[in-house]
This record gives sequence, structure tokens and C-alpha cells, in this order.
Amino acid sequence: MLGGVAALGLAGRADAQGDPLPSWNAGPAKDAIVKFVHATTDAASRDFVPVAERIAVFDQDGTLWVEHPVYTQIVFAFSRVPEVVKERPELAKEEPFRTVLTGDRRAIAQLGLDALMSRRSRWWAAPAASATQYAADGRPVLIKEPKLIINDDNAGKPEGIHLVIGRTPQFAFGNSAGDREMLEYATAGAGARLGMIVLHDDAEREYAYGPAQGLPDSKIGTLPQSLYDQAVKDGWIVVSMKADWKRVFAFE
Repeated sequence: MLGGVAALGLAGRADAQGDPLPSWNAGPAKDAIVKFVHATTDAASRDFVPVAERIAVFDQDGTLWVEHPVYTQIVFAFSRVPEVVKERPELAKEEPFRTVLTGDRRAIAQLGLDALMSRRSRWWAAPAASATQYAADGRPVLIKEPKLIINDDNAGKPEGIHLVIGRTPQFAFGNSAGDREMLEYATAGAGARLGMIVLHDDAEREYAYGPAQGLPDSKIGTLPQSLYDQAVKDGWIVVSMKADWKRVFAFE
């Protein structure tokens, strides 16, 4: 979650012609972003939003990060396993640590996502989502517990936004069914609002999955046709990775 629609890149480095979104192709999606930013940042506009109140929220997996063929966090976790085991050698005998340490990709794949995610709290933690407990053992401390305050998905997303930011965003960008409530929440208020959904339809530069618009189904980042239809109905912009993005990755 980022404060300020400048996070979209409009206040960042433009190309030599002054294009505020040089990685985007010309079209309705790019036009909608530019129009929205102008409307909310022009002091003469009736939709002007003061700087301190400009809130844009983004889904992470599949929107800001690649999530196929496996979540980026899992890749990070693999890289962290040797370091964690070095600090706690006893973990080398536990799963999934034992299998990950072998480097056998086939064996790792057979562990399944549930087995990998079951130990994620040992590798990383989301501070805003992790519960803490007060303890006084010589001195007062807060201990992070392996349990969630809010499951940051579906209805938990607007709940988390309220908990952490305390303001209703004007802009929301997601890519899957888990972002529905966040998009509804951000676009329901008065004034200029913008909701966007990225459609992963570029199998050449990234991946193509859905199953919206006849794309292959997926267990990760599912964008059902029902959400696509809701986007059309509610005026959210569906961003085609294939058609709307001139560049997907910085190294292109």
C-alpha cells in the first residue's frame, strides 16, 4: 500500500519526449491513469485531493510481483533456507527444510504449496499482519507471534487498509479474485476514483492465465470471468499486459 498516486510512476523518470508513462502503450488504460492523476492533483479541479490524502493501494502477487510459476516469496524463502539452517542446525532434519537443502527440484515440487507455506513464518513475516504479545522478563518486550491479526486477502484487504492507513484510497490496482473487495472499497467513494485489474495475457513476455477471457485456469492468481465482467460493469479498467504494456520488465 503506497501513499500518493505518484507511485504509479507519473512523478518518476519520463522518456525524452516527456511521456509520463513510457512503459505503457497509448490507449484507454494509459489515458485513464493520466486523466485521473491530473484530476486529483490539479488544485483547480473539483476532484482535487490534498497530498496527505492521496492514497493508492496495490495488490502484491501478480500485480507488483510475478507470481508464476511460483510465488516470489517462495523463491526468496529457498534462498534463505541455508542461512536459517546455519543459525538453527536442527531445522535441517525438518520438512520442508530438508528437501529444499537437497536442491532436488522434482522433490521440492512434490512437497506442494501447503507444505512450503506452512513454514513461511520461520523465513519471513509481514509486520502489519503478525500478532504481537507483551511480555516482561527483566524488561518489557513485544514478542512477534506466529499468528495473523488479519488475513490480508478478499475482505481482509480493505480491513487491513483501514487498520494501517485509516483512510479510504482513491485508487486500487489488483489482478485476481482476492482483490475484489479492495477494488469495491476504493472506488465506492465520492470524487475521482479509479480501479484497475491487470490481465495476465502475455505468454511470451510473462505468463498467460485467468481463466477470464478464455485464458488457462490457474491455482495461483485466479481472475475469474465473473470479476472481469464486474470490472466492465463497475467501470474498472482491465489492463491487458499484452496490449497495454510496452515494457513489462526493466531489463527489456
